[in-house]
Amino acid sequence: MNAALEFPRNKRGGWVVPPWAALPDGVVVPPCSEIGDEATIGDEATIGDHATIGDEATIGACVKISACVKIGACVTIGDHATIGDEATIGRECVIEGVKVKRILTLGNVDGSGQQVLLIWHAGGVLVRAGCFRGTVGEFVARAASEGKHIYAAVIPAVVAAVEGR
Repeated sequence: MNAALEFPRNKRGGWVVPPWAALPDGVVVPPCSEIGDEATIGDEATIGDHATIGDEATIGACVKISACVKIGACVTIGDHATIGDEATIGRECVIEGVKVKRILTLGNVDGSGQQVLLIWHAGGVLVRAGCFRGTVGEFVARAASEGKHIYAAVIPAVVAAVEGR
């Protein structure tokens, strides 16, 4: 029997998935996790202990949500994402030490399979790619010095397009 069919319990014994939540086969929801109204969780997602999923949130397939994560209402987490311990996603979201205004992930820009995370914040745009963390200008300089000309051209073009420049 699929554990997702076992709902009500709680008083810290787990479950109590509200009406309208969809939990497909392969989802593991450990004790004490809370899931909001009309939340949708994709196939084979894993949600850590004491995680909270807000109302109308959507969690993609194969997502790994670590312990004590808080995901706010109406948030969408894409397929194959990994969210570390005690992260908060939603209003007032902080990533890499900056308060996020907008976030964009680009994958496989140059065919290498690497992901690039662009984070708009009050001070500009932060780029995170592999071990690199810095401004768009710093990223372009590093990419150019390493002969990664596609990255050096595409990343600032994407930032300009998103900003409507």
